[in-house]
Amino acid sequence: MGTIPRLFTDRVRAQAHERAYSAFVGGAWQDTTWAEYEEKARAFGLGLKDLGLARGDVVAILGETGWEWAVSDVGALGVGGVTVGIYPTLAPDGVGSMRYVIDHSEARFLVVDSIATLRDRVLPIASRLPHVERIVVWRWDANESEGADAKDPRVVSFSGVMARGEALHGSEPSAWHDACLVASPEDLAILVYTSGTTGEPKGAMITHANVVALTTATEDALPRRLGDHQLSFLPMAHVAERCIGHYNRIRHGVATHYARSVATLLEDMSVARPTAFGSVPRIFEKVYAAVRAELAKLEAPVRAMAEKALAAAVVASRAKRKGEAVNAETAALAAAFDQMVATRVRARFGGQCDRFTCGAAPVSVDILELFDACGMTTYEVYGMTESTGLLTGNTPDALKYGTVGRALRGVEIRIAEDGEILARGANVFKGYFKDPVATAECLKDGWLATGDIGTLDADGFLTITDRKKNILITAGGKNITPSNVETEVKKDPLISYCHLHADKRPHPVALVCLDPDRLALFAKDAALEASTAAELALHPALVARVKEAIDAANERVARCEQIKRFAILPRELSIEGGELTPTLKVKRREVDKKYAEVIESLYRQ
Repeated sequence: MGTIPRLFTDRVRAQAHERAYSAFVGGAWQDTTWAEYEEKARAFGLGLKDLGLARGDVVAILGETGWEWAVSDVGALGVGGVTVGIYPTLAPDGVGSMRYVIDHSEARFLVVDSIATLRDRVLPIASRLPHVERIVVWRWDANESEGADAKDPRVVSFSGVMARGEALHGSEPSAWHDACLVASPEDLAILVYTSGTTGEPKGAMITHANVVALTTATEDALPRRLGDHQLSFLPMAHVAERCIGHYNRIRHGVATHYARSVATLLEDMSVARPTAFGSVPRIFEKVYAAVRAELAKLEAPVRAMAEKALAAAVVASRAKRKGEAVNAETAALAAAFDQMVATRVRARFGGQCDRFTCGAAPVSVDILELFDACGMTTYEVYGMTESTGLLTGNTPDALKYGTVGRALRGVEIRIAEDGEILARGANVFKGYFKDPVATAECLKDGWLATGDIGTLDADGFLTITDRKKNILITAGGKNITPSNVETEVKKDPLISYCHLHADKRPHPVALVCLDPDRLALFAKDAALEASTAAELALHPALVARVKEAIDAANERVARCEQIKRFAILPRELSIEGGELTPTLKVKRREVDKKYAEVIESLYRQ
């Protein structure tokens, strides 16, 4: 069984002069081959070794996803380091903070993206980072760096570390490859800290063997073709981008474009023109909402025709998945939809993308079928940090919308008596760092207790109901799975987030957030006058419009799940506001706490 450094060196040997990644450097996109990638990783890794890194030392990486992140990670792993990613959105100090992760992981080396990050986020807490011996800065801007190293003698530049590594390579040409061969499959490779939706995050210990097992299993789950290339933008601190993305691309030789930022994602998409794309549901929900909003603006006769064409395209795509034919009228309408809508949707993703991977949260089947009708099949998958990212997945040969697919190769899934999903396989993690109690609670008799509730159908397809801790029990004893109701409400393009509250209450109420772009269009079309977002949220016309969406969703859910009252929040939930995790999952307890008075007012009405 292999290790991550061996996967990397094998890939370099196989595709030395082919493109490994593209990045926006110096105002232009630049390509880097696998051989050049190795040169950079080797220089950084040996540079760390020259600075005193010993096997098993932890290297924490704080920065946005990009080529520097990949090089730092591979370089550190190659010489025996253990890497831990830190979300750039984390607060410097406090509960679940940047300082907490650095200190808890006992990181000896800290890598940061810029002098600004060093100055504003790291130096203020530097005196409380007792384990950190060196702080490496990727982008060392001479105009900003005045005195940075004087304020903390541990600070060194990325280029300086690489120069040390190049010198070491010159004197010991075999040092890099010798180091890459030392790691054992059972050695700890990475620490991935959970998002911390409830309390302090926990450091999941993932071994080289876990990563190799995961990348082997994805040979079936994530369809690939020769010449595939992807766009990378999700946070590398998260297990999905780190393992399913970064390490998987190394294992299978898939080239990468590193997006400049989330803000430039669509622009970068047009440059990268990826053949496959993976994301959390929110990206797909926003595109779906834009399509629905554009259809809604059409004149009634044209809109009716477009809706008829969409329905025909969905029927045609369903038939295609089953290997069945459709009649001439359906085929003609589907072709018309392709010309009117689908080509424009494909263009949003660069024009070449025909495969999506989606996970981390529920997504409406309506959204999946729209993209399928546009010629872009979505493969829903399921996993968690503790399973190195994946447990199940839909595949080209086994696809069932509304489910998260079947168990991956080497993975077993079963449902406990209380409905909890249990899993075991070579990709299941080693345990939580310095937390034997939490490890024992999670790993029971060789099975990973996922904390999710679900069902398996006769064909082995898994359906996720909700998180075990998210199940709401009303005062009348009715069990409600909030994600089902929230997903129905979010089908309306105006609504970006819906948060259901019903625990120990007589009936459900909801907090609703509106998509800023759709809200601006609605306010303009309805000529609404309001000086603040809070005033707009109370405008009778907007309240009536949202009530239509709530009423429509209520018709599609059970009586006990129907929302009786709702409140429109004046802004979207956000990472910065503390209501969302870095992967855009809602921190339910935080929302309940922050908006407790709003919720109480709904029950007092």
